[in-house]
Amino acid sequence: MHWYIKCIKNYANFDGRAQRKEYWFFTLINMAILLFLWGVTKSNTLPSLYTVFILVPAIAVSWRRLHDTNKSGLFYFINFIPVVGNIIVIVFMCIKGTEGDNMYGEDPLLVQHTVL
Repeated sequence: MHWYIKCIKNYANFDGRAQRKEYWFFTLINMAILLFLWGVTKSNTLPSLYTVFILVPAIAVSWRRLHDTNKSGLFYFINFIPVVGNIIVIVFMCIKGTEGDNMYGEDPLLVQHTVL
């Protein structure tokens, strides 16, 4: 839950880097919340509102995750290429980040994180 809250608090920050753990825990909790909302309401209203709420933080953490792999955040837009684009972006999200500092900031694995 720490990673999810961190992404929500850092919702509009497109600078810096996000490690794999931050991205994947945010995505996992996000999907769990969406499934729960859909299961409870049996309609699309509440899940749709949640999706609108979470859209900017989701894009921001994806953007920072791409920075961690030393790629521009603009690679996020590859998602709009049907089928192949999604696969490419998922592969980018899975690969290990650049060790040490890169042009987008310090290595998030070496930076001391404060616990919320």
